[in-house]
Amino acid sequence: MLSLFRGKSGTYLVVGLLSLVLVGLLVTGIGTPGGGFNGISSLLSIRGNAVAQVGNIKIERNDVSLVAENILESQRQQQPNLTMQGFIGNGMLDQVINHMVEDRALVVFGMGQGMAISKRSIDAELNDAPVLRGSDGKFDHNLFDRWLADHHMSEQQFRDNRAEAMLAEQIGQPIEGATIMP
Repeated sequence: MLSLFRGKSGTYLVVGLLSLVLVGLLVTGIGTPGGGFNGISSLLSIRGNAVAQVGNIKIERNDVSLVAENILESQRQQQPNLTMQGFIGNGMLDQVINHMVEDRALVVFGMGQGMAISKRSIDAELNDAPVLRGSDGKFDHNLFDRWLADHHMSEQQFRDNRAEAMLAEQIGQPIEGATIMP
């Protein structure tokens, strides 16, 4: 029985189960008055510009739109005829929202445990990114500004997104590493 959890498939199984538990807590709304949500239609009906809210972090419509458009652009490299209607029709928008909710759930959990990502950590990643290096091999802020413009985001949005991703990675790495035991 334990050998099931030791292999690579066990890693995915454990991460999947933890994600399922987190999503289950969100869906059932444990600890919230009135419970959770019943589907995408109730997600979209949250007050204001928010599509969803996980703890005190709101997922804004603009953020969902930005992520969906960036994914659509990357998908168009493989399928040039793909449209936003086809993207939505294939259920990709639901997947984007679900992924964003899962990521925010990990962030809320990490913040609740006292975890944080420093500005220095994000700066270090920026300095190490080969795409953002100039001809001298050092970080080029002009290249970074062009990259931000291409991806339709501000520097603060990038930093917030990267901090959330790094926090989720910090939470996920010990889980994945724990399943690969001798």
